[in-house]
Amino acid sequence: MPDQNDILTFFGSPPYYRVISTGKIVNTLPYRVRLPDGSTRTDPEQWANDPEILLLAGYEITEITQEDIDQKKALLESMLPVVTFEQLQSAKLLQLDSYYNDLFQTGWQTPEGWYLAASVDDVSLLTGAFVLLKEGVALGLSETIDIIDTDQNVHTLDLATMTQLMLGYGQFRSGLSDQYASLKKQILNATNEQELDIINIGE
Repeated sequence: MPDQNDILTFFGSPPYYRVISTGKIVNTLPYRVRLPDGSTRTDPEQWANDPEILLLAGYEITEITQEDIDQKKALLESMLPVVTFEQLQSAKLLQLDSYYNDLFQTGWQTPEGWYLAASVDDVSLLTGAFVLLKEGVALGLSETIDIIDTDQNVHTLDLATMTQLMLGYGQFRSGLSDQYASLKKQILNATNEQELDIINIGE
């Protein structure tokens, strides 16, 4: 027996009428119909109560069958947009980029508790500052350099402190880059949806 919830979901409330010529199920009838003899009938609340007129108008009262439900489901599924594997793969890559961009923006926590962002531009800026400090110390021009953290606070560092900071920062950035590259390779090498699903990002 068909599930009543399915019937209500796909066909609404009774009564149900079947279009004789097509088998289509409807639960509302046209206000005006023309009969084979050329006459017309109006107001279905009246003519639908006459089985003979209903039949001549091309309709019959019916019950919903499981076949009707299956056909309706198939029709609705056929109308859904088709998502290709390439689209799923692209979506997974976007998810990967978004997750690691957030990590790079959050950055590395220094031993003192403040953060340095780790995007490509941030790495370039910090590396440039380190090189500049080393050259300044070597030339006797400066002993410290100012570094701005993710909260826009300024930290004045000497060469020894900056060297230790760069070691920790470099390990953090290298580790994230390796993780990102590994996951991206897995996504690109996946050949079906199941292989994409088991690639965990951020876990």
